[in-house]
Amino acid sequence: MKKSIKSMMADFDPAKYADERRAKLVDLLKQKAKEKTAVAAPEAAEEEGEGPADLVAALEEIMREVKKNR
Repeated sequence: MKKSIKSMMADFDPAKYADERRAKLVDLLKQKAKEKTAVAAPEAAEEEGEGPADLVAALEEIMREVKKNR
C-alpha cells in the first residue's frame, strides 16, 4: 500500500496551476483603476431579531420543544 501511494506522489509545483479567481479580481481592479471610478459599498442594514438575545430565546424555545417531545 505504501509503495502504491509513494509511486503516485509528486512534488507540488504551484506554477502548474492558475488561480482564476485571483486573475479575474486583478483584472477587475486594474480596470477600475483605469476608469478611476469608485463603487460605494452598500450599507449593511440591521435586521430586527438578529441580536444575541433573540438567539438565546430561539435556543430556549428549541429546548422546550425537545423536552416536550421526550
